[in-house]
Amino acid sequence: MTPEDVQDDKRFLAALQRRGLALEVKGRPPGAKGFVLIKKRWIVERTFAWLGFNRRLSKDYERTAASSETRVRIAAMGMMLRRLTRKAS
Repeated sequence: MTPEDVQDDKRFLAALQRRGLALEVKGRPPGAKGFVLIKKRWIVERTFAWLGFNRRLSKDYERTAASSETRVRIAAMGMMLRRLTRKAS
């Protein structure tokens, strides 16, 4: 891990703390064998899969983190709009 990575990690954790959020890493239960469904992790993986349907998010095309974040937000808005219009029909 480079010093820049450590600096980025500290900034990320500080930003979470300012927003009153905490980072929680979910892992496999101790002693588990085979596939184990981990609820929170499954939600995250499913969301990443949904976002992956957007071509622009398939590669790192954006030059800045802000524009990349904006693309993720646009993709999330599109998903929500599709859900809302499907139920209204």
